[in-house]
Parts: sequence; structure tokens; C-alpha cells
Amino acid sequence: MALQRSRWWAAVGCVVVAGCASPEGDDVGASADEVVGVGDLALLERTFGLTADRRVNGSWSRDVTKGPCYAAYVRAGSAVEYRRYAKGAAFFEREDDEHRERGEDRPVLCVDLDDPGISLDGVGLDAVFRFDLGAALGRDSAPGGEASLEFQRGRLHVRVPGAAGGPSKEEVAARRADHGATLVESPLFIGGELLDVTVDAAKVYEPFSRTTVTRTFHASGSLAAFAYVAAYAKTGSAFSLTRDPLGALSVLSGEGDARALRAQELGDGPGWWQAIYFPIATVSEAGYFEGGMGDPGPATYTRTFRLGGPSNPALGYVSRAEIACELVTTYASVEDQVGAARPIACEGL
Repeated sequence: MALQRSRWWAAVGCVVVAGCASPEGDDVGASADEVVGVGDLALLERTFGLTADRRVNGSWSRDVTKGPCYAAYVRAGSAVEYRRYAKGAAFFEREDDEHRERGEDRPVLCVDLDDPGISLDGVGLDAVFRFDLGAALGRDSAPGGEASLEFQRGRLHVRVPGAAGGPSKEEVAARRADHGATLVESPLFIGGELLDVTVDAAKVYEPFSRTTVTRTFHASGSLAAFAYVAAYAKTGSAFSLTRDPLGALSVLSGEGDARALRAQELGDGPGWWQAIYFPIATVSEAGYFEGGMGDPGPATYTRTFRLGGPSNPALGYVSRAEIACELVTTYASVEDQVGAARPIACEGL
């Protein structure tokens, strides 16, 4: 995300391959191996306040195998490495120059944060840094199996795995490596289904008043997922927090003061639209109901997602659509709360 790159030289956890010793036993390689060039680690550590774990009397202070990320990503033959922290761990693939997505800027796959008990991967981890939410503060449960993951400058609203109406743990696991269109339709990550992203103190242009106001902004989970999917599509599945084709709010806001999220929203009768101007590109989502207005018959709800760029907030619209997706949901009646969605169709992915 156009941030200053850094290299971190220090001891890492066991490289997970067939025949590797138990990481909590002999921990082969933990004191000898070094990670070079995982540029995201310094940013991740600084953001979440992570400090390296240390051996005391030959034992690590934290059992890295007990975290959700370890269970999700580490298995024999997976070639996943991890960085131990006193209150968490970060996981990433072993460097392999023959695969572009495993080069020196390879992304962090997953991070466990013991305090406040949050694990992030995929679109969840991406959203925290793309929207510059800052340090993790807490986790609050909500009715209906939902939860709010609280951060310094915003929050992730999720429906936890296994909750009524939410995804099963098996569905979340099956989507773990999904960076395609289906993720836009149902944004899943290790923490569940991402419903929306809240950004505090965002600069939002309001077309009706023709003014820019500083207020709380809610980006839909599907739009956050579309930005994540588009980033992968633009780079051939080889982007990381420090090298990104859309950009992140931290590029503009630095320390997070004077929030630089530039966005617009427009609601008009049965339709709505929102666009977010990231430093390099613009993402937008629009929705429109057809039928069902005063009629108990069927209705359709069409959502369109667009990636345009370079970003130009002065234009007030997306200048060109390098990637465009459409999702149509058909409802049996206006009272119907559950619709049947056609598979999402995309151009440019």
C-alpha cells in the first residue's frame, strides 16, 4: 500500500513441512531460521502492538498451536511459516521466488491476536489495513449471533460462524483460499461473515447538500470484499499490505489523524450508491429494486460493483470500469426477507 518497505531479521517459528518436529517440542529451526523481506510484518507489528516471544527456561511463553490461525493454515506439507509474538502469531508462506505470490512481498495469511481475542485473515485482515482501522481494542457480542470487532478508528461488524442465519465453520473453511467473485456475494473470513466496515471520522461528500462532512461511514461488507477481490485480480494474486494496486487510507492519513477517507453516498427511492476513493483506484457499489413497489408480486434487487481508476474524487463518479460485477437477487414478494441470488457475474476478473 505504497508504504515504506522494511525487512525484519529475527528468529521465526518452525517451517511446517512433512517430518518437521512439534513446534512446541524441539521446535527445529526456531532459533536459526530467518525471514527476509516479509514487508508486512513491521506494519502489522506496529499497528497491533505485537512484540516478539522469547524462550524462558527453554520454553516459549505462548503455545502457538492453540490459536485459530494455526488450526486453519498449518498442516504437514503446507510450507507455512509463522512469527511468534508474546500475545499472538502471524502466518505466511515460505519464500519461493518461482511463484510470484510467494516472493519477498508475499502477504501475511493470518494473524492471531490473543488480546482482545481476534483472528484475522482474507478480507477481514485486508479491511483493517485498507480502511486504516488501527489497533484492535475489543470484541463485543450482539444479538442474533453477530459481533463487533472494535479497533482504534472503526470496527468490523460480523456474523460469527455457526450463528443462526450465518455461515457454518465448514463454509468459512471452504472459502479460505477464495479470492473470486463468490467472495463478493458472501464475504467470509476466519471471523465469520463480514457484514460491514465502520470508519470513524471519514470525509464524506453528500451530493444533496454539495458539502463534505466528517462523520462515521459504513462500507458494506460486499464492497470491502470486492476491493479485496479486485486487488488480487489486478496483480495475479500477488499483493500484500505493502504493495497494493488500490491503496489504503493510511497512505493519505499517515498517523490516522484528519481521516482521509473520501467517499460519496446517494440514496434515491428504491436505489442507493456508495463509492470510496482510495489513493490509486475507486470502488463503488450500487443497488436498485425493481418491482414489488406496492405490489405483492416478485421483485428483483440488482447490485453492481465497479473498480475504476485512477481515483479522481473531483469527478464525482468512477471514470472507467476495469472490473465490473453484477449480482441479482429475486424475492418472491415484498414481505420476503430471503431471496434467491443468481451466481455473481463479473467482467475483468
